[in-house]
Amino acid sequence: MTVLDKKNNSQSSFKIADLEKSLLALGDFFVERKAMPNLKLLKAGDLIDALQFDKIKKAKHSHFRYIPLTHPEYIEEGIALWKALEMSESEEERKKSRVEILRWFSKVFWQGKERASLLDLIHVHEKVFWRFDRRFIENYWNCSTMLFKRSVLLSSLVTPLVLASGYTDFKFLSDVCHTTFLIDCSFDQENFSYLISQACEKERQDTPPAKLGLVDGEKHIYLSHPQLSFEKASVQCAQFLNDKTVLSLILNHHEKTTGAGWPKKITEAEVSDLENIMISLNQILSYEERDFLEGDGVGFLKDLTSSESNVELSSLPIRRLQGLLHSVFDSEDLEPMAKGA
Repeated sequence: MTVLDKKNNSQSSFKIADLEKSLLALGDFFVERKAMPNLKLLKAGDLIDALQFDKIKKAKHSHFRYIPLTHPEYIEEGIALWKALEMSESEEERKKSRVEILRWFSKVFWQGKERASLLDLIHVHEKVFWRFDRRFIENYWNCSTMLFKRSVLLSSLVTPLVLASGYTDFKFLSDVCHTTFLIDCSFDQENFSYLISQACEKERQDTPPAKLGLVDGEKHIYLSHPQLSFEKASVQCAQFLNDKTVLSLILNHHEKTTGAGWPKKITEAEVSDLENIMISLNQILSYEERDFLEGDGVGFLKDLTSSESNVELSSLPIRRLQGLLHSVFDSEDLEPMAKGA
């Protein structure tokens, strides 16, 4: 069964079965019937429901339209580079792979010289790193699509930045990717209320926990979620981690380098480079419904962390992160080598 690839304005050989090979939809998927023209079954970035697609494949008298948002060549290049790092045996090989991965990442998400989407980055990390149980993923998705999409994007940004900061061990980077995705995993369908979702965004914008407008029960759920997420991840996800101690990062994801965070109120001097990357990006990336768009990765990280592009950054303590980004991604070491060099 084929679908119309509107992105290239042509009939595509893409089969519905191919969609099921991905955990997340890499484009918008429509079904067209006389009674319901242009019915969108999936938005780009949605979790793919195997049962739903089984019904679609059996449907009669339906036409399908698929508008992909991803860029296969960029994805293939990224997967190959991360796999090369995984197979590296010497420190020299790891350093070489680090530079090549950062060039691949930078040319889109920092320099904006090539076109790709956030879903390209997310899909690469899904294929290279993810070892999550399908049921765990479904439960997280059913809790909140907003929270799920934010978590996959956050982990896909944190991992290359940890590589940029000098960590080149693939197993450790895999643990960081999983851990960052899990920072809010204790929220579920029963406890993640509208007020708690609003509190997440208010607190991100530096509203003190006491002024988040939560009643006692919801306030307890919110303030205890770093500890509860750590405990849940330790039980349900430890089997595919190489070093379970990396999960301790979850406990500190609401700390702030000013000492105004919680629960420990640690200061910048007490925060490692690794913790600073996750804490800073977690504070910058908003809690909001996100629609993934074609080409939305172009210059995304630079705009996200630039005080000129992102007005609210003037009140957020992220100079240390900005210093890392500029020192790495504006470095001549990441300039593409001349052909024949």
